[in-house]
Amino acid sequence: MEHRLLGYALLGGKGIEIGALHQPAQVPPHCQVAYCDAHSAQDIVRHFPELAALPLTHVDHIIDLDRSGLQAFADGQHDFVILNHVIEHVANPLAVLGECLRVLRPGGLLVLAAPDKDYTFDKPRVSTPFAHLQAEHQAGVNEVSDEHYAEFLRAVHPEVLEHGPETWNAALHSVRLRREHAHVWNSAEFRDFIDQALPYLGWQAHPVFEWAGVDTQGEYFSVWRRTSGAEQGQCIDWQQQDGALHGGLRHLAGLQRARQLMHWQASQETAAALTATQAALQASQSMLERTVEQANAQQQVLQSAHEATKVHARNLQARAEIAEAAHQTCAEQLAQEQATLRAVYASRSWRWTAPLRSSPH
Repeated sequence: MEHRLLGYALLGGKGIEIGALHQPAQVPPHCQVAYCDAHSAQDIVRHFPELAALPLTHVDHIIDLDRSGLQAFADGQHDFVILNHVIEHVANPLAVLGECLRVLRPGGLLVLAAPDKDYTFDKPRVSTPFAHLQAEHQAGVNEVSDEHYAEFLRAVHPEVLEHGPETWNAALHSVRLRREHAHVWNSAEFRDFIDQALPYLGWQAHPVFEWAGVDTQGEYFSVWRRTSGAEQGQCIDWQQQDGALHGGLRHLAGLQRARQLMHWQASQETAAALTATQAALQASQSMLERTVEQANAQQQVLQSAHEATKVHARNLQARAEIAEAAHQTCAEQLAQEQATLRAVYASRSWRWTAPLRSSPH
């Protein structure tokens, strides 16, 4: 949120930040900040378990804006007050705004930011009219009513309505513990709220720097200078200086946005190039996988052929062994027959009968 840094750069001296949680304002090094919240860091984690892994800001003062305001601090005690995304959670925004201005010295700065509902989950909700806030202030309301949270549930989590009373009551209890948004505005409506609140509360202040949701894509962010209690000449000087400062800051912010746009476009081009490269790599990977599959298939064919060759070789070997055995048997039989013939030739009967075999018939 670079737009905030331009506003924080205006701060100096001692001040307080309310509801910093894990995102304290990045104030200049010479600023001294005391941090305030309705809960200790341990209680915050219990109510917001999603923040357990994040470094929460140490809470110096535990205060309940709805019930005690900023009574812990004297009138005009601080040079600045930071209230980012808190005012939409409180029961009595007018009372809180008045307390923030009370503890500022004349010329002190109030950093005030609220979500622009057109860019958040609050978009379906009906904006809070000033008359509603005025009535709550006049009645001294110090607790968010169930109806505020019920309206939040009906607009943001309508699925809860589909279940029974037990689920509804549990959801209502949960959003109360988490102090979900009780009041909602878009940027123009919130600025109108401030413009009506200042004369109603009897305070004087003017904007030094402000951004709307269309600029930030999420929030109305502003820095206001308290002029109540200052001499008229000093107020005129501040008005002129802050008017010129606001123009300069808007120019710087415009340059920042242009630079961010260039970076975004460059990142989009880089992302497109990476996507193309990734697609090419995936195609190459697919081709390589197909090649490997084909090679594996060929290897399997060759392996099968090799196994068949080995089987054929074993069959030939067996046949050769059988033929060798048969040849050996025949040779042994022939040797026996030859031995028999030699014995016969050598016998007396063969010799005695020789004349008979040789005489003519």
